[in-house]
Amino acid sequence: MARKFVLGVVVLTLAVFASLSCAEPKGEVEGQSIPFLTGIEIRNPDIAAEYGIPGYLEILPAGSSEELYISRGGEANTTILLHFVSYTAEITEIEVSIDPKDALWISVSYSILDAEGNIIGKGVIDVNQLVSYSPSGRVVVKAGESLPVSMTIRVPADLPQRISESWIPLGAVGIRADVPVLSEIGKLKVMLDG
Repeated sequence: MARKFVLGVVVLTLAVFASLSCAEPKGEVEGQSIPFLTGIEIRNPDIAAEYGIPGYLEILPAGSSEELYISRGGEANTTILLHFVSYTAEITEIEVSIDPKDALWISVSYSILDAEGNIIGKGVIDVNQLVSYSPSGRVVVKAGESLPVSMTIRVPADLPQRISESWIPLGAVGIRADVPVLSEIGKLKVMLDG
């Protein structure tokens, strides 16, 4: 009799474990991957809400020009706008960090040539060193408002002459927030003049 009871308990235990292991999980699964969302999807409040995105910071050029002409050893200024869009009434402002030296390092490489045109080395332009902002540091941007920021780009005087036809692509170097940052200034180019 005891043997039948133990056998019954073992069979019942196996049946319970088998049913639990075959059951579909309820609710969210921890460790689930989040897909890459494009700017179009982040700008859609319904899609953003689905992924827990409370809003976004948009960086816009204040002017219409996409090219800044700068001489070697010179600099140019342009104004960009930081605009915060909030999807929730609880978030009325965000803190934004503006520091190009505290960001992913962006470099552009070029070949150094001898008099005959042979490659004798490689030079590097560190874009982070060429950009500065005013204001910089930590700033607050209120929901629905735009904060103008002056962006200064300088070009080293010792940049080789043969790079005159090249351009240095710029983006929102060193602008970060606790929400997605969508930059529309990626088309801005520094054209080397002379």
